[in-house]
Amino acid sequence: MIRIKIFLYHLDVSKGFSLIEIVLVLAIIISISTIGYLSLGKFSKSQNLTYSYTNLLNDLNEAKSNTLSQVKSSKCTAVQTLVGYEIATSTNFYTTKVVCATNPSDSTTYTKTQVKKVTLPNNITINMSPTSSLIFFIPDGIPSVSYSATLKSGTQSISLGVDEQGVILH
Repeated sequence: MIRIKIFLYHLDVSKGFSLIEIVLVLAIIISISTIGYLSLGKFSKSQNLTYSYTNLLNDLNEAKSNTLSQVKSSKCTAVQTLVGYEIATSTNFYTTKVVCATNPSDSTTYTKTQVKKVTLPNNITINMSPTSSLIFFIPDGIPSVSYSATLKSGTQSISLGVDEQGVILH
């Protein structure tokens, strides 16, 4: 009986966690949460850039396809003929326009009417060169010169281009 009492007396029974254990667990949880939050921000920016790139690529293909199909928009009047479709850029948006003319060989008679406007997500910019607009001309969908467009978000960027034959390079 004395042996059992001595054994129970030396047995240290703990009924909770110490303050150091709780602080350590909280520090680990906060560290993991911070890393996850920062990674999510980078991933979100990357996804916005990819989304914008895909939209621009699709709109370029649609403009070229409409030009090749010679889809005359209702924006062209009865006396105008379809010249082609244009993608025009600004810093944070781009537009698709139908280009019509009374005399297609004279660029001064071109009428450009906006069909679609796409505003880019925050912190994403677009730069197109050599000019800020690209026209796919009828009948073969070939632009006057080759173009390149670059979408940027911070240090990340994605580029695409259109060569002299009208091939969209991505």
